[in-house]
Amino acid sequence: FLEHPLCDTCRNVEAKAFAKHDAELRSQGLEYDRQQWYRKVVPTRYLDRSFANFDAKGNEGRVDFLRDWADTFPVEHSPLKYPSVLIVSRNNGVGKTHLACAMLRTILWRFETRGVVNAPYEFWTAAGIRAKVADASRFSSKETLQDVYRYFAGAWLLVLDDLGKERIGGFEAAQAYETYYTIINERYNRGLPIVITSNIGLDPWQPGGITLEDIIGLAAVSRLRQMTGEYSQVVIEGEDRR
Repeated sequence: FLEHPLCDTCRNVEAKAFAKHDAELRSQGLEYDRQQWYRKVVPTRYLDRSFANFDAKGNEGRVDFLRDWADTFPVEHSPLKYPSVLIVSRNNGVGKTHLACAMLRTILWRFETRGVVNAPYEFWTAAGIRAKVADASRFSSKETLQDVYRYFAGAWLLVLDDLGKERIGGFEAAQAYETYYTIINERYNRGLPIVITSNIGLDPWQPGGITLEDIIGLAAVSRLRQMTGEYSQVVIEGEDRR
């Protein structure tokens, strides 16, 4: 993992190549087509998010780690056993989704330069995943639950944004618990990475506070710890920037 992270000079060279590639696409009138397939993966609001336009003050080392993770992500083949990443913060609006999309855009660009489109990567909010699972549970659905879980399990990379943001209880909470556990467990069994952003960490922010274990369960947290490896979570500090 991260055996050959890019040095600052190499990053500058890559950034210039990225900009040149964009300019060539615009000159050829291909930028619209490119943006169309980017939009299949990256939310429109975050299409322009990158490491270059993220204010990393106070989080420099953590942002460098995430950049190196994206720079060394294998795009030539299925990223078996590549480590997962959990990005957390106690505050809203500090840029967790920005960073997750910067990671995803870096990977997409590296994938695209191989001359391939329709990248096998997925970005979903936690609420969106739960809604898709709920739709598949309906009797009239054309998709089965197995189809949906297979879909989320098979992507080379799954970004799961805002895990635990929704406040739910009762039967809905039990369904969410099962959904998150199933997806994490399937990806764990397949050896495929997941990037998760959340305002809830592995440990409580204050005594008696909730943790991810309360949202996804002990078994899922245990798997996630093994999937992330040494860097169990990347904590982004800061105030709300919105």
